[in-house]
Amino acid sequence: MYTINQLRIISALKCRVFKYGDMYCCLYGGDLQEGIAGFGKTPYQAIIEFNKEFGIL
Repeated sequence: MYTINQLRIISALKCRVFKYGDMYCCLYGGDLQEGIAGFGKTPYQAIIEFNKEFGIL
């Protein structure tokens, strides 16, 4: 389960969460090629996947 601190990291990094096709994307960086991203069917799932990619988990 995610704590509020893990969600605060997303806020502190100023990640963008946006709709990307039929998925949501949580992106840190300027674009998908150079940034770190997580994708999910909901914004929350995208944040979870981002945390895995970023190494928070």
